[in-house]
Amino acid sequence: MMSKTTVSSASARSMSSRPRILLTDDDAMIRMFVGEVLSQHYHIETAATAEQAQDFLMNQTFDLMLLDLSLPDEDGLVVLRKLSLRCQLPVIVISGRSDDENRIAALEMGARDYLVKPFNPRELQLRIEKCLTYTERTDTRSLTEQTFGSWVLDSSTRTLQHRNDGEVRLTRAEFDLLAALVHAGLRVLSRPVLLEAISNGEQVATDSSLTVLVHRLRRKLENTNPADVSIQTVSGMGYRLNITGNNSSTV
Repeated sequence: MMSKTTVSSASARSMSSRPRILLTDDDAMIRMFVGEVLSQHYHIETAATAEQAQDFLMNQTFDLMLLDLSLPDEDGLVVLRKLSLRCQLPVIVISGRSDDENRIAALEMGARDYLVKPFNPRELQLRIEKCLTYTERTDTRSLTEQTFGSWVLDSSTRTLQHRNDGEVRLTRAEFDLLAALVHAGLRVLSRPVLLEAISNGEQVATDSSLTVLVHRLRRKLENTNPADVSIQTVSGMGYRLNITGNNSSTV
């Protein structure tokens, strides 16, 4: 009896130390087969829809996500774009879409890798190992903290700190808006993309509310010393961060 208890405890410790992977695919056979193969090395949770995946992501922590693009309730590219705006969870796309357009779109939206179905399970495992190894080499603090100009944005505590002026308080929508702009780097984000980023569940943001948020956030960023970060309006396209602080823009 004691021997069984010892083995069970060791097994539990081993399982808890395994990387956690969320496999999201509407094909039950893929979920069963791939999940069974990968469960020998990782802790696997499976989701058949974007909604189920969102529930997992809200309640559990994962090291990697395997994402199919053809989901019944939402296109996988949309799911990927939302993830890239809100967190830095590594994503490997597994899809039957073999065209360059979808592959490039997925990589542009932040996917770490793209594997076309059907694939060899061993190849998938190698790609997972490569992705996890890269993530482990990254400073874990940088996964939650992002520095831009004199600012530090911490997604784990949802706080914004200035090097000289300390913490600047942000509303939920202001934080989500800034996080999307910071994650984008120098890329311009369109108003529809930013509206999606600041919408909260059933509460959908409006175009006028986005204008107000940009104005409020711009004032908070520029009312500091040094004021080296601003939100730049790109006519006809949207907004991006301007790290120089020398050019001011209006909505």
